[in-house]
Amino acid sequence: MKDLQSEHYHSLLQFIGFENRSLLEEAIRIMQLPDGEDKDLELDAFLDKYPENGFGLFLRADIADRKKEFRKAKKYYEDLLEKIPDSPSGRVNYGVLLEENFNDPESASANYIRSAAHDANFFAAFFNAARVLARLNR
Repeated sequence: MKDLQSEHYHSLLQFIGFENRSLLEEAIRIMQLPDGEDKDLELDAFLDKYPENGFGLFLRADIADRKKEFRKAKKYYEDLLEKIPDSPSGRVNYGVLLEENFNDPESASANYIRSAAHDANFFAAFFNAARVLARLNR
């Protein structure tokens, strides 16, 4: 922890997709916008400027998922995972989407397992993997 503090959390912010603190603040501001259309427009502009930003990519997929725009959400999670293949939250959310809305428990379990392999402390990944594998009798 002291190492992270001494470097002002730079490596942690870089790992989750923030090159600097102002990007983090901007993404949080967008996430908190009350109007959905404004949120979409602001997020599009953010991703035009920072197309590799992991949180922005995750947020775009999550917003589509919450709006029940499942085909869009699927594409957006795939975009995220193409750029950041080891995104634990991205893999779990993508797995849930595949399982619940595309009837694809096989692919869902593969994403849960990959997420668990990358982050051994991510309980949701282990729980979902075990649940789906039990349902598939494996």
